[in-house]
Amino acid sequence: MNGQEGDCDVYGDISNRTNMERAEDDNIDANAQVGVNINKNIRHTPQQIQKLENFFMECCHPSTEERSKLGQELNLETNQITYWFRNKRAKMKAHEERHENFDLRQENDILRRELEQLKEQLMLCTCTICGGPTYIGLVQQLQEENATLKQQINWAKILLRSLIQIPDSPYVAQPSSSLLLELANDSMNEFIMMGQPNSSLWKIDPTSRKETLDYEEYDRIFINGLVKPCGYVMEASRETGLVFMDCLAIVETLTTNKWINVFEPVVSVASARTLILTSGRGPIIGSLLIEAGFHVISPLVPKRRVKFLRYCKMLKEGLWVVVDFSLPEEPHKLLSDGSSNRLPSGLIIEDMANGYSKVTWIEHTQYERSKIPPLYQLLIGSGIGLGAKRWLTTLQRHCENLWNLSNINLAGVYQENKGQNMRMMSRKNVNVLGESTGIVLSAATSVRFPVNQKTMFDFLNDKKFRSQWDILTDEASIEETTKIQKSRTHNNYVSLLKIFGSSLSVLKETWNDASGALLVFAPLSLDSVEKLMRGEASYSVPILPSGFSIVPDGVETNGGGCLLTIG
Repeated sequence: MNGQEGDCDVYGDISNRTNMERAEDDNIDANAQVGVNINKNIRHTPQQIQKLENFFMECCHPSTEERSKLGQELNLETNQITYWFRNKRAKMKAHEERHENFDLRQENDILRRELEQLKEQLMLCTCTICGGPTYIGLVQQLQEENATLKQQINWAKILLRSLIQIPDSPYVAQPSSSLLLELANDSMNEFIMMGQPNSSLWKIDPTSRKETLDYEEYDRIFINGLVKPCGYVMEASRETGLVFMDCLAIVETLTTNKWINVFEPVVSVASARTLILTSGRGPIIGSLLIEAGFHVISPLVPKRRVKFLRYCKMLKEGLWVVVDFSLPEEPHKLLSDGSSNRLPSGLIIEDMANGYSKVTWIEHTQYERSKIPPLYQLLIGSGIGLGAKRWLTTLQRHCENLWNLSNINLAGVYQENKGQNMRMMSRKNVNVLGESTGIVLSAATSVRFPVNQKTMFDFLNDKKFRSQWDILTDEASIEETTKIQKSRTHNNYVSLLKIFGSSLSVLKETWNDASGALLVFAPLSLDSVEKLMRGEASYSVPILPSGFSIVPDGVETNGGGCLLTIG
């Protein structure tokens, strides 16, 4: 070291001291003699300094023995040797940091000059296509505007979330009751206007002679706050019919989880959470916040996922309204998960005082058209696939089944003599009630036939033609040993078929109405049939059902065709 800095020991706190150095201080203080006064500045001789410098070049952290030996050679105390090495290390570190900072400042100056040169060159750049100047400043301005817009969107989301009080997770949502009541009343008013028999919102299509929604009139009257994302289309349908169930029973079915079982052919999966709403403008029995998936029985058509609030209210004695409506969502969120908007939909129920209820069902939905395969676009667009007719006929069939099952007796049971569209699935069953244990392979496909629904249903339902498509029966004779009628008006029957020459029987259920037809078959062993006849629990009998779903193809000309799903 130059100057006087290395000629003395400085006793005091030095920054950046290591744990080892602090330990050395503790040892020095512990070994120091009581009453010994040490001067804070002790000058070393040039010979001592040179000896210490030479040793520092070899080892900058001498051990206790080495410090003691140096003290004896230089006639210095051990603590003097310790402080000298500590000060030397601190000065070396400070010198290295100053040198490093100087190098970094020089490098920073060089980079700054290069940046200025690049900016000057960018200002002189020309477009390689048109030869004109480039607008670097405009790009920067657009980036700043985008950042501002993103910030505004985030603020809007925060404001909307604070109003509706719906967190990111749909399972812990806590909607604001006051806001939901306002949305529910607006949706109900819109729905009631759409349900009026002579409403100007509906017109007769001259081609199909069916009732369709007048969208121009609808947009003129209503503003529901639901933004239709790009690529989404609207579907609306209305159907009226009699249901063999009293008004209150229908309301109870729709406002509890029972509705999932009632509409099982339409609802593939659903979860519901009960909300309690209060209002002084009429009795309210409650509301359900529902997430569901509606489906057409085909592997080609994806589920229509929707989240909505179901709101029920009695308008007067014997007249109820159940309305579904989606809460406002950001359009990009709908596009990201393929969800649908459920505009005010539901049913108006009028008690007819004879066990029947008059039901007007309305379906009104926004969905992404590109998700529907071309084969099914006419069916979905016409409102047959997931429209009001399918929902109403499903409810009618269920109500008739309940009545027949409640009044059935044994005397009523009588005896009578392509590849890219294929979907495959495998799953493993372990201890699942009602299903066989092991690997289950499933396959399904949908095809179009140039015959109507009735012709296809009659062909598949006639036991004389069964050997043409059923490999289990082949050329064997079939006898229908048992037949139970579940519904009179929907051709809903459950039958047991006996195959001669085989140890298997076939359990069969069919129904056929305006919304479509279904034929389901499940082979049963003789032991399983005997278990059921003895009255054992049905879930103890494993079944693997297969069958056909038949729906119209939506074409009105030339009698139309049908879409057949085999699975």
